[in-house]
Amino acid sequence: MMTSENSGSVAPTVKQRKPRGAGAFRSKPQASIETLSQEGAKRNFGSATADTQNVPSHPLPQMSQRRNTESVTSPALAALIENEIPTFVLPTKITPWKFQDRQMAELDGDSDYEDLVNEIRAWWVISPILVRKLSVVNPEGYEYEEIAGFKRLSAAMRVNPSRPMPVVVKELSDLEALQLQRSENEGRSRPCQWSMANFYKLVLAEGLVKTTMDLAVMYKIDRTSASHYIRVAEDMPQDFIDSFDLYAFSLNALRSLVAETNKEVGTDRSELIDRIVELADAIAKKPDNAVKLIEKCASDFRSRNTAKTEAPARKAFNSQKGKVLTTKQGASSLSFTLHEAAIDPDIYGEVESAILAILEKKGLKMAEKS
Repeated sequence: MMTSENSGSVAPTVKQRKPRGAGAFRSKPQASIETLSQEGAKRNFGSATADTQNVPSHPLPQMSQRRNTESVTSPALAALIENEIPTFVLPTKITPWKFQDRQMAELDGDSDYEDLVNEIRAWWVISPILVRKLSVVNPEGYEYEEIAGFKRLSAAMRVNPSRPMPVVVKELSDLEALQLQRSENEGRSRPCQWSMANFYKLVLAEGLVKTTMDLAVMYKIDRTSASHYIRVAEDMPQDFIDSFDLYAFSLNALRSLVAETNKEVGTDRSELIDRIVELADAIAKKPDNAVKLIEKCASDFRSRNTAKTEAPARKAFNSQKGKVLTTKQGASSLSFTLHEAAIDPDIYGEVESAILAILEKKGLKMAEKS
């Protein structure tokens, strides 16, 4: 169910051989629609051939043209369904699983996914997806939930939602389904990092695994990376979710967004988020530079803020007798210096009383420290 990979620009010579396994309902090279239907009938795939009016009228592609690995069953899934006869179900009766590790939004602009869509438009769905039957039909009319085969299901929905597609129905626990979903990804490109972060957060929050360490063991990642994924999903500012295509971000770029903003609080945090959002177009053009752009923006923001607070505000006051008072305001302090022209026997007590009166008026309870 993961992203597809091309086998290369030069198509190898393909030997015709007898199909094997549940993913074997495929036509021979240059098979006609009629031949394909006969082949389906021989293998008891009656539902597959009952809808031949929906099969494209243009010639089917050569076997060597079928390059998309997403259209065939992965080894892990093939082993599970090897002796199963597929059932044919309308795509509109199948809902993605709650614990789906890939989001539809990340398929936008995915050239491999577009290849899969075109392949399914030409051949229809070649290999069955794995589903579980829902205990009750839900209000939207779904009868099954997809466990492995999300991209094939979404492509079938896009090409022809009224044409039945092959599925294998299995009774699986959530944990078994998670393990199969993980195995289905092996040898294929992974879902994007933002999808994985939200997926890991959901799996942990719903109690399918108890700890971050359990999560790391199940998905064969180190504990530190598992913690990073969870932190990214939990702490990502909503402004970034709304403004960026986070599906295109690397894990390091996602971490940078969260780490830099978490260093600030209050209005400073809000202002830094606004400054980073202004980088949306620049990051979209060069997503590989996202980390550098984010870190430089945060560094420049803090430099400007430091310059404002580190340069203390100083004021000096003179009288006819000369310099009387100097004030100095720092980042967290305020000092007053009375010079010789202002000094007389009573000045100390008068100034102290005035300052204490101001502080008490602001609600501070003053007591002399012994």
